[in-house]
Amino acid sequence: MYFKRLELIGFKSFCDKTTLNFEPGITAVVGPNGCGKCLEYDSLVTLDNGLQVKIGELVEETIKRASRVEKNTDGYTSFENPLNVRVLSLNPETFKLEPKPVFAFVKKEAPDYLLEIKTRSGKKVTTTHYHPFFTIKNGSLVELKAEELSKGLRISVPRELRNTQPNNGINLMHIYKGIKAEDLLYIPYSEQFCDFIAEFIANKAVGVNGRVSPAVKCALSGQAMNVANFMQILTESRIDEIPDFAKTLKSRSCGRINIPSEITLEVAKFLGYLIAEGRSNKGNQVWFVNEDRAILDEYISCAKAGFGVEAKEFHYKTGTSDVITFSAALAKFLEAAFNFKVGGVSKEKVIPPQLFGCSLDIIASFISALFEGDGFVCTKDAVYFEYSTASKHLAQGLSSLLLRLGVNSAIRRKMKAAINTKKKTKRAYYSVYIYGYENTKRL
Repeated sequence: MYFKRLELIGFKSFCDKTTLNFEPGITAVVGPNGCGKCLEYDSLVTLDNGLQVKIGELVEETIKRASRVEKNTDGYTSFENPLNVRVLSLNPETFKLEPKPVFAFVKKEAPDYLLEIKTRSGKKVTTTHYHPFFTIKNGSLVELKAEELSKGLRISVPRELRNTQPNNGINLMHIYKGIKAEDLLYIPYSEQFCDFIAEFIANKAVGVNGRVSPAVKCALSGQAMNVANFMQILTESRIDEIPDFAKTLKSRSCGRINIPSEITLEVAKFLGYLIAEGRSNKGNQVWFVNEDRAILDEYISCAKAGFGVEAKEFHYKTGTSDVITFSAALAKFLEAAFNFKVGGVSKEKVIPPQLFGCSLDIIASFISALFEGDGFVCTKDAVYFEYSTASKHLAQGLSSLLLRLGVNSAIRRKMKAAINTKKKTKRAYYSVYIYGYENTKRL
């Protein structure tokens, strides 16, 4: 039997008559009346471009932009896709992941209880009890509801998450919009900047009653402009791209940094080294500590190539070097762009979100630098790689990023003390393990 078309009417999510057309090879998974296959708000969804987003934020942003939204008794539904969202979907015939457009975005009240599903490899997801999972039985794909799962059952998870649309670009508009006036980051004065401001005034986009703001007057007199004020001008001028002259930032002091438009190999390695063995403090210093001469030289080179900054080497302890970049602009941009927090601690570190959408060579360079800092290789009883971190989010992000390279991993939680502390207080650490000949060879 082959279904060609299905018409729905009267369901909570289908108040108006809705027609679903089926194509060969497409399977419809139907749940209880009025119920979706739901995840909790913070669950990450992988898009076809490799980026990971929280499903709650994705649904709310889509519903916000949709021209028509249906209000149900327990939530909202939109059948529009204004952001052209495509996700990786399992093809039940080939058992392969394929990019597919999303046809509906649904926000509903949670049921009385949710279930947390955890695999032996450490992957976790929280779903409704009727959310579908898949297993293999007699060579065929079989659907099971979450409430039907039992300990020891094998379920399908991706062995690889290939990016169908790699993009190494950095969304500077989004980053600059997130910079606040109190961050004290500035667009330095230049002739191009002056010409831009003059044209802005000539177009009479100068604010209420045609008055020129103090920030604009200061820029015309040769002073820098706060990024927050600059973004207001771009908004009023309806400009949706950061001009080249604004891809240099400074703090209140004279130091400047170059802002990359994309994640290059040097930027990727710089971020990998910094996340592994770096920190950024409120004294406007970006630190990196290592004892390997080749690694120190490469970090210094990457800082220069990626951001145009000088990283100076100091020797506070015997046998190791502290490489410091004195730049408030760099510290604050790293926080705004890549979630590398000023004054942050190890357990707050995360994989920069842009990395998930990058090409494989960029991802490999980042992981290479990351493992140089905190990676470990065991060659005794069995050969395996281990990456240990105090950050659960970093471990989960790394495990997902490794899937871009077709490397499968397992996450284990451990209680242990950091080797560089005096008090040896045991805390939760998360180790990402890579076992098996094919996995270790590929890594």
